[in-house]
Parts: sequence; C-alpha cells; structure tokens
Amino acid sequence: MLVVIVIYYISFLFQDEIQAYGIDLDGPLPDDHSDDGNLVEIPRTLIPLETTDYQEMCAAIDPLKPSDSYGIDIYMDVITFITGRVATGNQ
Repeated sequence: MLVVIVIYYISFLFQDEIQAYGIDLDGPLPDDHSDDGNLVEIPRTLIPLETTDYQEMCAAIDPLKPSDSYGIDIYMDVITFITGRVATGNQ
C-alpha cells in the first residue's frame, strides 16, 4: 500500500512539473508584445538564377528527401548547383 501512495505522490508531482515547465517565477518578465514594434521585416533578396535554372534546380533537388545530416547535404546540393550556374554565367 505504501508503494502505491509513493507512486501516486511522485506522479502528482510530475504532473505539476509538466504544467509549469518553462515557467521561471524568479526570472525576468517577458517583453510587451502588444504593439507593432515586434514585427520582423524581412528584406527582399535577389535570386542569382534565371527562371529556367531555378526550375531545373527544383526538378533536380528534392528538399524533402531523407537526410542523415539534418538537411545539410540537401543545402550543400543547392549551394553547389547555384555556385555552378553563377560561375558559368547562368549558362
């Protein structure tokens, strides 16, 4: 019976910890997110590829293919493709 009570008590404490996960009562208060001052402006970037090269890259490289290196190999494939096209003058 004592084992059941201890397990219940530990389970109850664990549930409280889950509900309070990430809350630091002694930590700093969060920033005020009520105004528009927290918007992130993303600058427009130039794509160094012609439309046909971009379409060829999209057809050749599958960004959703399986990766054992968290997508780094796919990223490197894209960089290699773009670098090759830019170096040859998009030809």
